[in-house]
Amino acid sequence: MFAIIKSGGRQLKVTPGAIVEVDRVQLAAGDKVTIDEVLFLGKDDGTIRGKAALRDYMGMALKKIPDLRFTLDRVFSGVNSVVLEFHTTDGRHGAEFMEFGRNGLVARVSATYAAG
Repeated sequence: MFAIIKSGGRQLKVTPGAIVEVDRVQLAAGDKVTIDEVLFLGKDDGTIRGKAALRDYMGMALKKIPDLRFTLDRVFSGVNSVVLEFHTTDGRHGAEFMEFGRNGLVARVSATYAAG
C-alpha cells in the first residue's frame, strides 16, 4: 500500500513506516506529523482498481500537468484488444494495452512508458 500526499507544496509517494523528508515544514528530527491532504491511495504492484480510484489517479495527474495532451502515433489491434501508441507535448512516449470483456467494454488496461 502507498499514498500520494501533498506537503510543502510538493506531491510525495509514501509507504507505511517510511521516513520522508518534507520541505517547508518546521519539525525536529523524529517528530511525528499528520498529513491532511492525501491525494491517492494505491497498491504496491501499481494496480488501480475501480472507477473511483482511476478517477482519483487521473485527477492527480491532471493537477500535476494541467495542460497534458497526447498525440496518437499508431494503433495496433488484436483479438479483443487494442494498443494505442502515443507521445505527449513534452516529448514523452508511451503505449496503453486495452483488453475488452465479453460486453465489449474495456476490462483491463496496462500502461507502459519509455524510460527517460
